[in-house]
Amino acid sequence: MFQDTWTTLQTSVSATFANMFAQIGMFLPRFLAAFLILVLGTAVAKWIKSISIKLLEKLRLSRGLQDKVTINSDATGAIEFSHYLQLEKVGKNCPSCHNTLFNIDPAKPRLTATMKAMEEKAASCGACHNGKKAFSVKS
Repeated sequence: MFQDTWTTLQTSVSATFANMFAQIGMFLPRFLAAFLILVLGTAVAKWIKSISIKLLEKLRLSRGLQDKVTINSDATGAIEFSHYLQLEKVGKNCPSCHNTLFNIDPAKPRLTATMKAMEEKAASCGACHNGKKAFSVKS
């Protein structure tokens, strides 16, 4: 009687462990694949970012682009503007801002806008800073 119970218990435990290891065997390759994708994806993203920073630096040198620009505003005080950050956001597409929103031709007058015009008419910074594309210029 005891021997039968012991044999049944051994068989049950063996089957349980076999089942558990089979499930681990199915889970482990998926886990390793997901982990590998995460690690490789992160590495590739960092590599792409480093390449884009180098390209932006070349763009800056080729066009005389100054990254940090301080814009003085009576309504908000000094605003620090980063060309690099904006170029990343608009896909390195300078014409999306120049010369439609901001005039870079020294022979032409600079385009200016009030906070009200930015809020109501999407002028100047308000074209993107509308609460949808980027944070709103509204206070």
